[in-house]
Amino acid sequence: MKRLLLVFIVFAIVLSGCQSGEPEAVVGSEPTQPPPTKTEEPTVVPATETALPPTEELQTAEFAELEQALQAALDAQVEADFPVALLMVDAPDLGFYWKGAAGMADVEGKVPMEPDTPFRISGITNVMMGALVLRLAEEGMLDLDDPISQYLDPVSAPGETFAPNDLGYVLLGLVIESVTGGGLGEAYQTWLFEPLSMKHTFMVQPGESQLENVAHVYAMKDLDVSDLASLSWFSGDVVTTVDDLKQFMRAWADGEIFSDPASMEAMTEWVSMADAGFSGLSYGLGVIRFDFNEWDRPDIDTIIGYPSIWNGFLFYWPKYNIVYAGTINQFIPLSAYGDLSGQTLVALLPYVTEE
Repeated sequence: MKRLLLVFIVFAIVLSGCQSGEPEAVVGSEPTQPPPTKTEEPTVVPATETALPPTEELQTAEFAELEQALQAALDAQVEADFPVALLMVDAPDLGFYWKGAAGMADVEGKVPMEPDTPFRISGITNVMMGALVLRLAEEGMLDLDDPISQYLDPVSAPGETFAPNDLGYVLLGLVIESVTGGGLGEAYQTWLFEPLSMKHTFMVQPGESQLENVAHVYAMKDLDVSDLASLSWFSGDVVTTVDDLKQFMRAWADGEIFSDPASMEAMTEWVSMADAGFSGLSYGLGVIRFDFNEWDRPDIDTIIGYPSIWNGFLFYWPKYNIVYAGTINQFIPLSAYGDLSGQTLVALLPYVTEE
């Protein structure tokens, strides 16, 4: 419940409609080679076989200011003494794709953060677990209406109220292992990661400390807590990249994960959190919906996804068919400069609402 309170605060930056003046940003330029001398023939560089896909080509001049604003949002996190910031935006209807990074993936080791650096996604894993449970239900391996005692020894009596919590996802992880006969990481690979070509995504094994080439996690800005065991076990032990998150969320939004449309209907059967004091927030199976219509922002409409306790996020913006994801890998309620996901919305709004 505390996490939802933080989430509610997170989106206040968008609702306020307050947008600071355009921050200064240093825009990099393509390196140039010196012209050949009179005695030299110009060097011809052969085309490679790893050309970027169309959505990753250099953006046209019309998006230059947007790119600068997104990079400036990342740089501001680092300027506020947060070690790392990462962001990806995929807006195919605009013809726009962008990803960027700032800061250090490993401060002590002086390893720069790159746009493709893998990172722990913490609570974003809940979206994947919700999808995995429904996939297993489609295969007849479990039923959503079954009592948990059918798969596990009962740990507590069921209640009459609804509230999201990490313990529920831990129990779901145990149920998945019970019905598949293998580890949860193996189930993710079999039913989600491999079918969706998420080649840089895996589940951390229990007890594993900091992994090589994975961005470090920090608390109180510069305290490295990467070697600590997972705070939430099954509900947050996945490592991935922003492009793999895009791959997953696109497949989810396009209905490519499930074979039965009823599965998506079940995952998005929203339960309002208004009675708990969170107007505009609804919870599904592993996903949260933010209804900005209830906050008098029909231009935004709804956002669906999940924010993590490490200040990571994965969201789908249905009205404009946009997927965006990022993190600051920081265990704090909000950054000193403001919420990165909220700043992303603010930067995008002028482009999606143009007449």
